Amino acid sequence: MKKYIATAALCLATVLPTFAQTRRVMTVHQKDGTTKVYKVNSIENVTFTDEALATLRNQWAYNDDVKDLSKVTMQDVNGSYEFALYGSDSDTKPVFELTIPQSLMGKNIMLGSDDAQDVKVAYNGETPKLTGTLQARFDKSKKNITITLEAETADYSDLRCKWTNSAFTKIYSATNSIKTTNVNDVKTYDVASALVLNPATTGAATTFAFGDVEATTADGLLAGKIGVAVSISASKLYNGTIDLAADADSYTLKYIDYATRVTYEKVKAGTITTAKDKDGKLYIKINATFDDNRTIELEYYGATTAVESLEGMTPAVVSNSYKLYNPDGSILINQDICKVLFKQKNNIYTFYLYGGKFSSKYGSEKVTLQVDEKFINAGTINLAELKDGDNFQVKYSDVQLYSPDAKYGGFNNTPDNGTLSIKKDAAGNYEISLDVVNTYTNKNTPNGAGNKERLVFNYNGAVEAY
Repeated sequence: MKKYIATAALCLATVLPTFAQTRRVMTVHQKDGTTKVYKVNSIENVTFTDEALATLRNQWAYNDDVKDLSKVTMQDVNGSYEFALYGSDSDTKPVFELTIPQSLMGKNIMLGSDDAQDVKVAYNGETPKLTGTLQARFDKSKKNITITLEAETADYSDLRCKWTNSAFTKIYSATNSIKTTNVNDVKTYDVASALVLNPATTGAATTFAFGDVEATTADGLLAGKIGVAVSISASKLYNGTIDLAADADSYTLKYIDYATRVTYEKVKAGTITTAKDKDGKLYIKINATFDDNRTIELEYYGATTAVESLEGMTPAVVSNSYKLYNPDGSILINQDICKVLFKQKNNIYTFYLYGGKFSSKYGSEKVTLQVDEKFINAGTINLAELKDGDNFQVKYSDVQLYSPDAKYGGFNNTPDNGTLSIKKDAAGNYEISLDVVNTYTNKNTPNGAGNKERLVFNYNGAVEAY
């Protein structure tokens, strides 16, 4: 029995046929270059067709979910436009935030390409990885814009929006500050007042004035440290950017240093940009370089106070005084000049400006100023440009500054900033003004030194022999 069973099993093994084992699969080639294999039983074949997406007009869509867009805002920031697209007027958070360099406006941007490195697309506060295209273009008036986004997310969902040749709201932001630079002397002030003198007749210029103290009248600005006034022609006001060198007839600009009571008006380069928002607020940005290379940067966005005159912001009289300021701008010493003594040796003039109450020419409370004769009636001298043979000295307290005369062997403290003006009239009276920050170079400190105190003095009157 055992033998029979074994033989039967052997016979079955030799008679049964063999079959290859198979199954039906579908291989999918994906856009990222990879493939996926799916097991299918009931699928006979697969066909592909192009399905039309919904046409959008002031709408956005995630796959087939289409929703309305209500408004678009735009902000000009550092050479790019930042757009925000909102679902409703009451929304505080936008659906889309787009950053597009101004150089790419009107162009079809391929998202993810090298050209789109500075392009940003945020959706509901997130920045998904997108492929597709983005385009934004203004109409001829730049009052309407068309924005088109056709993109896919990493999971191949459709993300789209269309704002079709419709209005947008331009918004502004500003530092509301004034920054002045004179070589290494840099100061920044908050704008506390913005005044406007509206034109009396149609087509006339509009003038704005700004200061670092709260004021509702022009003379109120005198209590501050700085004042800026700019007058802009009707054709250029709220009409883009003015080139200060090329469009000199379109504006006037003056910057007043109330410490020295000096007004600077000779501009050689820069720009002024003005705009008005939907609420009537002013946006203005000024970058100006004056003929002595000092600069001023002003940026303001906000309301203005109308005034009937701006004449009061310019100081009428220069006081005979000298002041020493701390580096933070606060006054350390303030003295009225009671007497000025003078001596001349060959071509060198020396002035002694006494503060307080005069008792003796040997008194210590005085400013000593020495200059070469060629500085008299020579206009404004830039002290950073002093050279060998100028015979310049100014000495008061810790301020001990000299021209780089070879006789000092390079060890004298040569100022890297400041201005000086000395005028002499036919009657022998002098008008002297100096403004310098105590920073300098010498042989031991080629990269600069000094305590950054600021010495300012003005004198207009007679001088007596020393």
